[in-house]
Amino acid sequence: MKKVAIGVSAVVAVAFGAAFVWKPPANSGDVAGWVQALGSILAIGLAIWLQYEARTEKERQARMLAVAFAGQVLLNFDALQMACRIRDGNRLEVARKGLAKALEIDIELGELGVDYVAMVLTLRTMATTVPSQPTSFLGMPDYGAWEGGFGNLAHDCRGIMRKAGLKPPDKGFSP
Repeated sequence: MKKVAIGVSAVVAVAFGAAFVWKPPANSGDVAGWVQALGSILAIGLAIWLQYEARTEKERQARMLAVAFAGQVLLNFDALQMACRIRDGNRLEVARKGLAKALEIDIELGELGVDYVAMVLTLRTMATTVPSQPTSFLGMPDYGAWEGGFGNLAHDCRGIMRKAGLKPPDKGFSP
C-alpha cells in the first residue's frame, strides 16, 4: 500500500507541475485557485492515508490478540497434559480455569485474515470440548487417557498455529 501511495503521489506531483508549467498563474486569483486545488488534493490524500493507518493498526491489534489467544490455549493444553502426567488434581483445575480464561479473550474476527480466523475458531472449538473430569476406569480417574488426549490437543494446536504462519513454542512442560 505504501508503494501505491508513493506512486500516486508522484503522479499527482508531476501532473501538478505540468499543469503549472502549461498554465501558470497570471494573477492573485489564479494563485489562490492553485493553492486551493493543491490543498484539497493534499487533504484527500491525508484522509486516505489516515484511514489506511487506522485499519492497519486495527488488524495488527486483532492479530496480536489471536496470537495471545493461541499461546494461552497451547500453554493450558500443555499444563493439562502435565497435570495428568503427575496425577495432580489441583494443577488440573488451575489449567482448566486458565483455559476458560483464554476463551474470554474477545477477538474481532472481521479484522483477521483467513488463516487467523481458521486458527481462532478451531482452537475455540478444541478448547470448549475439554471435559470437566477425566474419564474413569473402575471408579478411578484415568489420567493416562487424559494425558494422551491433551498431548494430542497440544500437538494439534501447534500445527494450527504453524498453518496460520506462527512459530509456536516448543513443549512448555517436561516430566
